[in-house]
Amino acid sequence: MTGDCIVSRWLDEGRDYLWNNLASAFIADFSYNDGHTIICPDDHIESIDDIDKPTGAAMYDLALEVARRIKDKLNPAYLMIYQNSGLLEYEIEKPTKHFAHVHIQVVPSYKGREIHTNIKDVGKRWIDEEARNGMEDLLRR
Repeated sequence: MTGDCIVSRWLDEGRDYLWNNLASAFIADFSYNDGHTIICPDDHIESIDDIDKPTGAAMYDLALEVARRIKDKLNPAYLMIYQNSGLLEYEIEKPTKHFAHVHIQVVPSYKGREIHTNIKDVGKRWIDEEARNGMEDLLRR
């Protein structure tokens, strides 16, 4: 599955903007809001059932660091941190993409904007490469 997994592709492309010894953080191409970050283990792991304690701890340590940076740089009104596990298939792009990589999402929400938590909302907000790179640079500092 690693060849079809979008997160594995991001890892292969070196798209992470922040990392530690076992996990990496990415600005998603399909974003709910500015700063929406995905944290995943560097090894391809599909289910939370297969994560060892050091990897799980590394993911949450990175999620906390990302959350602090988002709060400091972007000043969201609200911040959600949640974990996703298992195979997710969606047709945001053709062909259908596979998100078969356990991950944590850090999703900021801003005053006057909706809170999106439905995968069907994701395709409504694509982030182009220039905007993504700018957000990565901001949060990397």
